[in-house]
Amino acid sequence: MTKNKQRALDYMQAVFTEKDMAKVETFFGNDWTQHNPSVKNGIQALRDVLTDNDMQWEPSIVME
Repeated sequence: MTKNKQRALDYMQAVFTEKDMAKVETFFGNDWTQHNPSVKNGIQALRDVLTDNDMQWEPSIVME
């Protein structure tokens, strides 16, 4: 497995399985830029999006 793929999987695990925002924040800096116009920039905006949703994830499966 490539380093990038493993890093992406580690991020998804931290966000959706562990729901560990402290760990999630190690993947991004405070100047995180969101390219979705509905979401503000910055780590607080990311934190808000991730904690205000009931999203779930399993490797290779998307669930809403």
